[in-house]
Amino acid sequence: MFNGHQHVKFGNQVAVQTAPFFWDAGVIDSNNQILPWNTTFSCAPMPATLSVSMYSGPFVRNSLFPSQYLQPPRTDIFQTTVSITDPFNGMMFDGYACKATIYVCQLVLLRQGPNGPAVSSLYQVLLYPIGTDEGDYTQPINLTITNSGRTAYVIFPPLTVNTVRKSQSSTVYDMSLETGLVPNRPNSMFGASVSSTSLDALYFIYSNVSSPNQLLSYFRVFKPVRTYPNGYVDNLALATIQMQQTQIFEATTSPGPFGPYIRTPYQAYNSPVTTTQVTYWTDGSQFGSTFLLPNYRTCTYGYQMALVGPDDRFSYPFGVKNIVNGGNTTMSVTFYINGYVPNNLGSLLYCTYVNVAVLLPALHNQTDETPPIVESFQIVPLGGTRFLLRTTVSDAESGFQRMMLYFSTGDLFIWTCIKAIQTKAIMRSYLN
Repeated sequence: MFNGHQHVKFGNQVAVQTAPFFWDAGVIDSNNQILPWNTTFSCAPMPATLSVSMYSGPFVRNSLFPSQYLQPPRTDIFQTTVSITDPFNGMMFDGYACKATIYVCQLVLLRQGPNGPAVSSLYQVLLYPIGTDEGDYTQPINLTITNSGRTAYVIFPPLTVNTVRKSQSSTVYDMSLETGLVPNRPNSMFGASVSSTSLDALYFIYSNVSSPNQLLSYFRVFKPVRTYPNGYVDNLALATIQMQQTQIFEATTSPGPFGPYIRTPYQAYNSPVTTTQVTYWTDGSQFGSTFLLPNYRTCTYGYQMALVGPDDRFSYPFGVKNIVNGGNTTMSVTFYINGYVPNNLGSLLYCTYVNVAVLLPALHNQTDETPPIVESFQIVPLGGTRFLLRTTVSDAESGFQRMMLYFSTGDLFIWTCIKAIQTKAIMRSYLN
């Protein structure tokens, strides 16, 4: 809220328009009243043809050059950058579809193009083999990119030129061994080492995902870890076991699959919970919960609108009441719930091995009809391109949870209650 006015940002995707677009809509306030509003705008003209060209060069693994949203070492993916002769639009994250034989691919907006934002945009192309023993990975990569009824084709060099396999041996590790207090991992990692005769051997990991697009963000890494004087290389493969089968392929003219590793993923079950010792305070409720965990490491809150940060979980030994042989752990935890939380809600704890549905007692169900007030906002230059954002927010009732600041560049900054540097009864100061 600024100067007594509350500002709300809306977004909506519409089809390509040939004439000014009229948007007639409305919002519902806390008193269940409809506040109508409308706007008229014109979209920038769309070029009649779609032109896509290579910008950064051949595809490389993101361990060499990180890709947007899929940073190493959590993912293994191939990426490159293309230039598109369309206006730069910060809202078009998924407007371009990508297809390629024996690959899955996706375009992600990077930044404005070299010829200026009005006529060019740069996109990263994320690519990964689909994971079959058919197809020739030594052939050029032909991408078909479509957008708004337009189609463009662009050809990239192949991922490899190897026509024969260079693998010597491989070993799959048993990573489901006991780990101290917690006897077994719920979903152990797939781990394997592969020895090859040279550094240019190309491998990829495939899991029997339900949709090929899942291969783009699947947790996996494959990288060389040791080289020998004779040129031989030891490679390490790691992947999460979220699907039933994990398999390594070596990319050649006829991909060579290694033996599949099959393991049924662990499915967490629901643990019953008992609510005890409910105490009602002026602005909230305190209550205890007891439940049983087969093994205990960390529990993460799944409460709706919960803040992500240092206060969204608790770990061993917090809450432990008793441990018996085999790791079965009796937990006793006391919660406090603000009186402004609506009735009939629950909090779900994800405790790795089980899910715990914590039932909330009858609440005060208080109503807060006054939004927080931004008392001050500052952008403090620190030198160069660095700035400090400082704001002070006040709220006399349920308190302040988060504030989002949008810049015209499309950048988004978020303040939450865990970033407070100074706190009073109804006022807090934040830095970002």
